Amino acid sequence: MQVTWLETDLFTVGLGFLMLSMGLTLTFEDFRRRLRNPWTVGIGFLAQYLIKPLLGFFIAMVRDNAYGYEY
Repeated sequence: MQVTWLETDLFTVGLGFLMLSMGLTLTFEDFRRRLRNPWTVGIGFLAQYLIKPLLGFFIAMVRDNAYGYEY
């Protein structure tokens, strides 16, 4: 069996490093811009927690029910 770095603790460390390095590039001006136009944050929040899950659920319902799950 082949083990990849995705199946080890290196994935968690790598993801944490990536998130930290992206966060370090943010400036106070980035946050000020978001506070001036909060609609973009609101649309992103709705898309992440409402639209995407519902879209995934409906796509799963429309696909061929190959595994015999009942909805």
